[in-house]
Amino acid sequence: MICCCRAVSCEAIFSFSALASEFPTDTTNTTTTNGECAPKEVSFGPNTMLLVPADLSDRGACNQTLSYTPQVMITESGRNRIISSNSIPDHQVGLFGQRNGALNPNAIREVSESYTIPLHPTLASSITYLWNNESGPEYELGVLLNGVLLDPEAAEPFPHEGFFSSDVNLEWNLDAMIINLGLDCNNAHVQPRGKYHHHGAPTLSSSFSLKNGERPGDGVTAPCGTYNGVYTNDWEFINSQGDLDECNGRNGLTPEYPNGTYYYVITDAFPFLPRCLKGTPSTDFRLR
Repeated sequence: MICCCRAVSCEAIFSFSALASEFPTDTTNTTTTNGECAPKEVSFGPNTMLLVPADLSDRGACNQTLSYTPQVMITESGRNRIISSNSIPDHQVGLFGQRNGALNPNAIREVSESYTIPLHPTLASSITYLWNNESGPEYELGVLLNGVLLDPEAAEPFPHEGFFSSDVNLEWNLDAMIINLGLDCNNAHVQPRGKYHHHGAPTLSSSFSLKNGERPGDGVTAPCGTYNGVYTNDWEFINSQGDLDECNGRNGLTPEYPNGTYYYVITDAFPFLPRCLKGTPSTDFRLR
């Protein structure tokens, strides 16, 4: 399920994020108590939760068989590979939709997509980040061979009252894998328009660590409290700490490239899916 084709920036179909929040959100209390910073409590759909790290093994059961038939076609045209999909996975999923016990209120639907990527990608002179601290989500990451999207950014910036609220602070965006925004056992859930997509999932280690100390925010204009991982900005890249670079990639040998190539890796720990790209992204992954 996790095997990927070559990408916009080397070996895997990579280049995610809903422009709107994946759940309607509102603030249900303040982030300070008697002058001290306390975990923020927010509502995601019908559920209220504290912004504390989730148990990464605590995912929804994948026991639902979809009535839709998965459709994916991978073709080549000139110097490009084209992936067409109805975004339906070829495996069981969690319970989604307006039903008791659902992981989130959005039902899975067919969403037709087409992605064009270069057959022979090259490294770019600069990194492209999926998230922009001034404007929000810029790119989706990529797509698996089964046609299901990879989208690590959740579009849930502080203070979590709606992506387009006037006081939104885009520098502090919730991480769907750490806070567990209704993910099933595939580390996936559903966007409002019905697209099933992954926020994470073999086993090289990343080079990211939690920052030490307290966040500099006042709990009103930016989050406060100890860096605990619920925000992507709680993490910092430490060069050569792990096996992978800032984009969760490395140079190595693969069956397709016995002489070596650059490729991305999906990890079990943050950042789970890469948050930047080493090549020039295909415009088919651009969000606006």
